[in-house]
Amino acid sequence: MSNWFTFPCQIMRQSKDGPEIAVFSCDAYDLFEVSTVSRLEESSEGYQRMINKKRQNDISRYVDTPGALIPTSIVCAAEENVKLVKIENKTIIPGSTNRWTADLKIRTYKNEKPFLVIDGQHRLYGIASSSKESFPVSVNLLLNAKTVTQVLHFIIINNKATRIGNALINELKGNITHLSKKEDEELEHLLSQLGVESITDETFVTLLNDEKNAFGNILDFKTNKMQIVSSQSIKNLIKKSRTSGFLSKIDNDDENQIKAYNYMWDAVKKSFEKRWNFELSLAEEVVNKTKTKIDFNNEKKIFHSGTIEVIGSLLDDELKTTAYRRKWESDITKIYDITLDILSRAPKNFWDDISVENTSKGKKEFRQEFEKAIL
Repeated sequence: MSNWFTFPCQIMRQSKDGPEIAVFSCDAYDLFEVSTVSRLEESSEGYQRMINKKRQNDISRYVDTPGALIPTSIVCAAEENVKLVKIENKTIIPGSTNRWTADLKIRTYKNEKPFLVIDGQHRLYGIASSSKESFPVSVNLLLNAKTVTQVLHFIIINNKATRIGNALINELKGNITHLSKKEDEELEHLLSQLGVESITDETFVTLLNDEKNAFGNILDFKTNKMQIVSSQSIKNLIKKSRTSGFLSKIDNDDENQIKAYNYMWDAVKKSFEKRWNFELSLAEEVVNKTKTKIDFNNEKKIFHSGTIEVIGSLLDDELKTTAYRRKWESDITKIYDITLDILSRAPKNFWDDISVENTSKGKKEFRQEFEKAIL
């Protein structure tokens, strides 16, 4: 569709600072051809969930039934400065100050498509995979919508409809790297006003420092007596896991993510209990001033930042694989036993002959040794 196609439409502006919305109808198959559905696992800047195949197939079967009716609009957005959308012949509707008639002109060019689907991806995919030759749909198109606006409305619409979960909200915001600090603060403020709030990675780390959790009172917070685990290392692991690791597969709520992450590290603590407790006792001696911090650092292995990062990263990679995910996705408590099983492959004297250096080379060498032991 490199040529321009024209659709009569009405345009409205619901609020002074909001985007204009073009309302029109077209064949679902044409809309499918000019739209893209950016999904989190396909694009670091995408903001749609993975297509639920069952939901898509259910809609497809429904569309093929006699009398099928889908009256709700599909919501799309045309990004700012897109050169694939034009508005022509815009004329104010008599008696109105915020509604117009117009001609909407659209086209595709090479691999570029003008529309991003904000809501209705399952309806669109379901219709496209049905046997119907034609099926008209109504469309609400946000014109010249900034990315922050698209994300905000995706969250509003989907949070009201199916509760997308704070995990996805965090992931969405984490992936929009080109938002300015001011825009990010604006998004946070708007979400807060709507009652849609999420915890930051920093807050996640703070919760892991609770005494009942694996890293209880041992992160390098000033309030802890034993500051032996790098909170920055944990934060880096959490950010990666919530964005593309096994925690990204748990988008029900933040509480479940925290529980899941604790199950993994509780299993690490249990598997390497002897080493874990030995280093804890050394840290206690430093607090009691019977050992120096240098003594502790010379003996530190499992609590070394490089070690923590390698263990967390490798276990995350394993837990997100399809084989393991199928075992725990319906019951996150199984993460504990799965992690125990993975770590049981390490020889009992594993830590005796291991040395860890706080260098890229040192981390690489430890990773190789750890992979050899458990994989």
